[in-house]
Amino acid sequence: MREPERGSMSPLAFVALLQLLSLPPLASGNWLNPSVLQKDSPHCYDIPVPFPFGINGTGTFRPGFAITCSNTQGNPAMLSFGANLQFQLLNISLEAHTRCLSGYVRIVGRAITWFCYNTTTGEDVPFRLPIDLKGTPFTFSDTMNKFTAIGCDAMAMIQGSGPHNYTGGCVSFCATRDSVINGSCSGVGCCQAPVPRGLQSLKLNFSSIRTMTGSKKDTSGTCSKAFIVDKDWFKFSTEDLVPNDNDDNRPVVLEWSIGNQTCEEVQRRKPPDYACVDEHSWCYNSGNGIGYRCNCSQGYTGNPYVPGGCGDIDECNDPRMNNCVWRCINKEGDFDCICPPGSSGDGRKQGSGCRKVALLEIGLGKLFPAAIKLIS
Repeated sequence: MREPERGSMSPLAFVALLQLLSLPPLASGNWLNPSVLQKDSPHCYDIPVPFPFGINGTGTFRPGFAITCSNTQGNPAMLSFGANLQFQLLNISLEAHTRCLSGYVRIVGRAITWFCYNTTTGEDVPFRLPIDLKGTPFTFSDTMNKFTAIGCDAMAMIQGSGPHNYTGGCVSFCATRDSVINGSCSGVGCCQAPVPRGLQSLKLNFSSIRTMTGSKKDTSGTCSKAFIVDKDWFKFSTEDLVPNDNDDNRPVVLEWSIGNQTCEEVQRRKPPDYACVDEHSWCYNSGNGIGYRCNCSQGYTGNPYVPGGCGDIDECNDPRMNNCVWRCINKEGDFDCICPPGSSGDGRKQGSGCRKVALLEIGLGKLFPAAIKLIS
């Protein structure tokens, strides 16, 4: 991905421009005192909804973090961005993750744009679903998603905005549908490109490679699609070349953050709505360039956004969390390793370990204090 140079975009690179939806601004409201919150999260169906998220109508959530929950069969939990844009919620994470320190939600996404060739009329049938997250605490995760295009005649372009403007894309082509390989997304029927960091709004567009080169149109009945998808979930199938149920059921990961200031700014001013309220929590700047997040301190786990939300981790209960040679003793926020009687050392596998003390050392250890006492 690179930032575009001014005037560098060619009209041949696009077939159509997506019209962006303007989201209403976040609902205003009074700051919610976190002292009224409970450590135990409410649930919408089987999905925990931890603060700063909350269920609509309860008033216990920060602006922009409302979850619509009807708790009736057939009506899933929805992440609401105003009345015009809602997505089914799959899960919320506050905990550290291998690719994202903390602060993400997984939603059910859709094909953002696609077009299919109608073999009866000889016309391309386009569909576009613009998405604009501006004015919300959310961005598309650049570490957990991939921009993906599918088709046998597609130059897919992504234009996005966030802290910076971006342009990128990929080319997906195939001579025939039979040449496409299941599970392979490397340019033959499927291609992928990174999602830019901090992306909040985007336009996805297609150009026909055959049209640009003066070749015959693709009449195989395949569709061209472009979307953002959770890269761990997505596995390309030849069935994706035609309309199918996956078009409306692909998971997408959104990162979220608090406010639009850095940790240094909020800690210097100490505003009443500072989010890292647990005594065993710390603040770190969001990697997507917008706002900050909170995490429990080392040795603690839980919800740093509520008082008492970060609890001690008992590392001694899990051998993977301690490196003790003999015995582990848990303590608040940490643990100690001890050696058996007759041994010395720090008791750790990556340290000095436990070394047996020779009988001579023990005898000398008792003898020297006695000799010093006699001399004195």
